[in-house]
Amino acid sequence: MCVPFDDEDLIHGAGQFRIGGVAPEVVTPGAGTLSDLGRDDILYVLAHGRYSSGSEIVGIVKGHLWGTRRSTMKAADLAEFLRGKGLPTSFGDLRLLVCWGGYVGDSVTDDGHKLKRSSEQAPFAGQLCSVLKDKFGFTRIRVTGYRGMVSYVGKGKKTTISTVMVDLPGSSMVMDELGAALKNNRATGSTFTLDNKSRTVWY
Repeated sequence: MCVPFDDEDLIHGAGQFRIGGVAPEVVTPGAGTLSDLGRDDILYVLAHGRYSSGSEIVGIVKGHLWGTRRSTMKAADLAEFLRGKGLPTSFGDLRLLVCWGGYVGDSVTDDGHKLKRSSEQAPFAGQLCSVLKDKFGFTRIRVTGYRGMVSYVGKGKKTTISTVMVDLPGSSMVMDELGAALKNNRATGSTFTLDNKSRTVWY
């Protein structure tokens, strides 16, 4: 699990995920490396998405003098960070735990907020995949992005998460067990669905 910002809330949340019942190693700007990841491993990247742009991810970090400030990364910035942490170019499976990181479509109103997007532009997952291939020479990379809002455990809470919970724009909650998905429709109850309802994969 990787958090590319010194965001205390996200770092805490990353530590609350359980993958196969095991807490992942959390790589941050100040700690850890990605150089030991093998061809068949999975890397999860946790960050915030933006309502106003599909081309940036966000972290809330300490201010220069006091308080907090918003820090952003474009796909090229994240790719540079991952390579700087030693991610091998032979690596193949990166999954973005980023709100709307895989959303494909035009602007939509979601829970009263305007999600500003263009169907002519690839989402952050697609942009990251292109940069990793074109600029850094990744030959077998695939990048997964989720279509809706991704949930995580905020700072101060000790609950663990064994599923990726995705709230699709204007519809229902998807619980993606890091591979298999369960759709909990708020109106009709729980039904199973294909996980491509909640994510897009870029090659």
